[in-house]
Amino acid sequence: MYRILLSILAFSFCLTANAQSASEAQALHDKGKQCVNEGKIAEGRSYTKKALDMRKQLFGEVNEDYITSLNNYALSFALENDNATAVKYQERTMALCDRLKAKLGKPHKNYGLYALNMGRFYYLSNNIDGAVKYWELALPSVEKYSKMYESLLEWLAMIYSDRNDKENLMRLMTLTEDHNQHELKKECNEPKCMLVRANYYATKGNSVKAKECFLRVLSMKMDDSLKAEAYQAYAKFLANANDMAAAGEYGTQSAKLILKTQGMNKTYASQLYMAALYYHIGKQYQQAIDNFNEVIDFYKSQTSTEDNKGDSQQSSALRKIAECNKGIGNALSALNKFNMAVKAYKEAVAYYEQYEPDSEEYPKAVLRLAKAEKFNKEYDSSIEHHKAAMRLFETKGMSQEYTDAASSLKLCYFYAGRAEDVEYNDEEMLKARNRKLDNIITDEKANLQMTRQYLGKLTFARSLATIAGCYAMKEDYADAVAYYRQYVEAVRDAIRDEFRMQSEKERLLTWQEEQQNIKEMLDLLIMIPAENASLQADFAAVAYDAELLAKGILLNSAIEFEKVLQQKGDRKMKALYEETKENETLIQHLRKNAGSDDGMAKILKLTQKNQALLLQLYKGCSEFADFTNYISYDWKDVQQKLSPKDIAVEFAVVGTSAFDDENVIKALVLTSEMSQPVALTVCTLAEAKSMQNNESLFDSSNSIVWNKLKPYLNGKQRLFFSADGVFNLIAIEYLSYEGKPLSEQMEVYRLSTTKELCYSHKKVATINAILFGDINYNEDATMSRSTKQAISTMRSNGQHGEFADLANTKKEVMEIEQILKSGKIKSVKPLMDREASKKAFLRLSDTKINILHVATHGAYITDEKNTSDTEAMSYSLLAFAGANLDSTGVVTAAEVAKMNLRECDLVALSACETGLGKMGADGVIGLQRGFKNAGVHTLLMSLKNVYDNSTAELMICFYRNLMAGESKRKALIKAQQELRSKGYTEAKHWATFILLDAF
Repeated sequence: MYRILLSILAFSFCLTANAQSASEAQALHDKGKQCVNEGKIAEGRSYTKKALDMRKQLFGEVNEDYITSLNNYALSFALENDNATAVKYQERTMALCDRLKAKLGKPHKNYGLYALNMGRFYYLSNNIDGAVKYWELALPSVEKYSKMYESLLEWLAMIYSDRNDKENLMRLMTLTEDHNQHELKKECNEPKCMLVRANYYATKGNSVKAKECFLRVLSMKMDDSLKAEAYQAYAKFLANANDMAAAGEYGTQSAKLILKTQGMNKTYASQLYMAALYYHIGKQYQQAIDNFNEVIDFYKSQTSTEDNKGDSQQSSALRKIAECNKGIGNALSALNKFNMAVKAYKEAVAYYEQYEPDSEEYPKAVLRLAKAEKFNKEYDSSIEHHKAAMRLFETKGMSQEYTDAASSLKLCYFYAGRAEDVEYNDEEMLKARNRKLDNIITDEKANLQMTRQYLGKLTFARSLATIAGCYAMKEDYADAVAYYRQYVEAVRDAIRDEFRMQSEKERLLTWQEEQQNIKEMLDLLIMIPAENASLQADFAAVAYDAELLAKGILLNSAIEFEKVLQQKGDRKMKALYEETKENETLIQHLRKNAGSDDGMAKILKLTQKNQALLLQLYKGCSEFADFTNYISYDWKDVQQKLSPKDIAVEFAVVGTSAFDDENVIKALVLTSEMSQPVALTVCTLAEAKSMQNNESLFDSSNSIVWNKLKPYLNGKQRLFFSADGVFNLIAIEYLSYEGKPLSEQMEVYRLSTTKELCYSHKKVATINAILFGDINYNEDATMSRSTKQAISTMRSNGQHGEFADLANTKKEVMEIEQILKSGKIKSVKPLMDREASKKAFLRLSDTKINILHVATHGAYITDEKNTSDTEAMSYSLLAFAGANLDSTGVVTAAEVAKMNLRECDLVALSACETGLGKMGADGVIGLQRGFKNAGVHTLLMSLKNVYDNSTAELMICFYRNLMAGESKRKALIKAQQELRSKGYTEAKHWATFILLDAF
């Protein structure tokens, strides 16, 4: 009994002693951890080592507490970048974890953390396989949805992406998406969290949600550091959405905030450089140059310090300066300041020549210099630099760049008027190019599934276009056609989704990126060999669908959206719409005139406000109706609208050459009996342009346009066609076909797009008409006729003098007034003399007007160079009262586009050049676009200067026929015939006016 008692007492004492020692060991462990957290790593490691030794003596190595101290011990070495020693102790940690699991039947409670650390130490030691092994072991062992779990997903995805391990990457992407969805369910009311969400949605291609989150972030209170981060992220988002001007503004402001909070450092310079790139792509060239110069100043200060001379930091600074000089050269070239661009490019070339002669950037810099010299007419130097660039490209196997340089050199010889003196190594370069294309195709195909699932519809569609384009460059036309077919279907669906929540400007930016894909695709119409008839036939259907998608896509978006807005009948929404348009106009004005930080701040504030208003507007309208249905129509939908007596033709300009005689106009022909459309070559672009300037064009008994379509025209009664390129500027419907104008042999309808046949237009009773004519351009009733400019015989554009009185417009308006009244038009109001003012014209917006006739001077001013589509709308105009005094007497296409004329069935523009404009990818940018955007159904307009007397006769006859019950088309044809019978036989009198969308 006594012995038993002694044993119990001894055991109790041992337990007490062990407990005290364990407590001391824990205190040492905690002290070590605290020191490490405070940055006292060596001191902390000393305490941890003592805790390790004590725990080993007390409990042995296969013990949770010992393993915990051993992990911390290993970590202390990693914190001092002694990765080899860290790996050594962490490997021991993991081995003990395995023994502990075997002993207890369950893992260490912190096994996930220790495996994560093992992976990190391996990764830092460049043992990537080891890192992957332990991170994969850690993944199921750490708490799901925790920060550690999120980090593991990021690290593993990074490695699998680098390894191009698609299977594992897809698995990680699935887990990541599950994690993200969990995070999205959490409450998020602070800027850092909201910024993470914005970036997530941007990565997913969900631009609407991304924009919402970014706007919420930007409206929150933030310190300058976080604001700089938010501006930087938003700039990247805007750049991905192609809003480069805004991206440049936010990027620049981010750089300024970095300067404010961190001083002038590399982060500041890097952000300013990115903003300069955004500005350049956004055509804000001077802002780009200013930013590049600031970056150069920073890096020059870096190279001037004694500490940096000769080291890698100086080399990096010099490289950045070279990159900025390249950017400056690009911007100056865009401004046509080629002499200054040459100087900037020479600076860049000098750097690469001295410091990085083996870099691929070196020959690229030489080629940029060569091109600038070519446009600066320094042909000798340009030719030599072209040849030098080609030699370097050939040596480096840069096939695509070699081809670009060769094409540019050929043009240089042509401009210089010299015979070519160079040997081209096309065959070897072709092999090298095809190898690169094969690699791109392989990568894009392998990523298609992930792209579709995780990056959004539009990115997926563009990936298909990339694959198709690579196949086309390899001349594998069968695969190119197959992938382009998928692309058209995918991009049509993607564009519909994108457009629903985008403003007009945003839709333009989205579509701009697709224009090049569509153009490259249509070029297959001349690339596919003629002997491959079956493939040409297959591609004709794809091309027809591409034309239906592309023609007028932006114009129709505006029209259809405003229809929805009109149908909704919500005054608040209409007011909101007007406010957003006014804000956008003010933003553009501020961008042209902002020269200070205050000006930039106003732009950013107004931009954020307008983006929020636009989101509110488009959400409200999308709940009411979908205005993007028109995008879905394809050639089969058009075919269903054709009777056996109908034919539809989409014209398309295709080709990649700089020479017009190597590019062609194709006719995509469709009839009701065809299994699919067919493609025919009509003429070269050079031939079409010569037609435009041919005074005897309509006198010819043989038309190269319609004769090419003869096999398909025979037996047909109605032709629906949509022009493209220069055909928009030629009245091809009046060209001779078998001895007579085609328009007098069959019903010919010029349409914005043959997709028009699929639309159901609201039938409006024609009861109200407004007529403008006999306009007083001087607005001074006391001025005697003898002192006014002599009466002109033409309704010319006034560019070479004042707008002259048009004597015949009074007769024209008065007779049309009587014709319309006798035709039972209830309300006919003529506006003449000073009443025919711009104010009176603009007041027609939102009225029930059904016929609008304007007899005046019209003009499309072609002197302006390098104008955007938006600016071009300001160069198409109509003259009203007082037009000779100031701009208050002139109405531009841009102003017309803002009007609401949706009840107007017919606008007759009895003036010069009213159908002309800048040729854009979306059609003619001018008055016709302005009136179509305002909602007008049919336009009667001119393609050339018109004559006052013959025009008055034509218009009077047209309305007389119209009121007699003829269709608009038939009314015009009869009027032309009557005009010829009265002696106006020359085409300049009767073949100048065309009808658009009169069906």
